[in-house]
Amino acid sequence: MPDGRLDAVAYGCTSGTVVMGFDAICARIHAARPGVPCITPITASLDALNGFGAHRLAVLTPYVDDVNAAIAAYLEARGKSIAGFTSFHIEDNEQMAAVPSEAIFQAALEADRAEADALFISCTAIRAADVVERIEQALGKPVVTANQALFWQALRAAGYRAPVDGYGRLLKLPAD
Repeated sequence: MPDGRLDAVAYGCTSGTVVMGFDAICARIHAARPGVPCITPITASLDALNGFGAHRLAVLTPYVDDVNAAIAAYLEARGKSIAGFTSFHIEDNEQMAAVPSEAIFQAALEADRAEADALFISCTAIRAADVVERIEQALGKPVVTANQALFWQALRAAGYRAPVDGYGRLLKLPAD
């Protein structure tokens, strides 16, 4: 890592955080950069969902079933209930990254449940942030994507508090 100033370090893997654990990831980051805030997609997403008061979730992922089970267990262990769980069932990260935005948009509409407070789209490989505003407009509820939440929390940790247009309600929330 370069020796220059870092305001935050963002670890870019949602399922990796769930499997390895937030504390283990932060310990590795802090071994190189003590005291720098550690941001992960799943913990940032939980903070975002909490900020919206979302307790019952519809979830969309690109993952295979064993990873989906780990994501669901992680969310439920942190007080979230799952109203519905939808997945592309993709194993390869490159294939996840190749899912077109329109397919993500359509899958998000199918993944939503009327009883869900919000839709959570897991995985930093899929480009859900590109369509998050469209999804929110169509669903009429908050949508939190792993990348969007990672950006939001990293910006806040770095001291940036202004709203960011184009990436959903989360990045427009007033700073605390």
